[in-house]
Amino acid sequence: MKKRLVIICAALALAVTGCTAAVAMAANYTEAPAPAGGTPEPEGYLLTRYGDGIGVYRGEELILSVPVNVEGLRDVDRELIANGIETQSYDDVLKLLEDFGA
Repeated sequence: MKKRLVIICAALALAVTGCTAAVAMAANYTEAPAPAGGTPEPEGYLLTRYGDGIGVYRGEELILSVPVNVEGLRDVDRELIANGIETQSYDDVLKLLEDFGA
């Protein structure tokens, strides 16, 4: 019983930590305004260099601007961002941004 309680407490602590990290990451983002209705939503996302950070595009619309020190990243990561990284899900966008220190 005591072991089960410890596991439950650890799981709750991890869940709260994850939510706190997501909120902290979101606080640094600048969301672009949503496009006017009537047009179908494009599929997929593109992460690329935007100013001094990373821009996240859906179709041709900038949906997110993230302040990341791109020059401080590894060469391979800078090259990936310069060429653009395509992904199909917003979860993948968040994972990539987390990898880049956003």
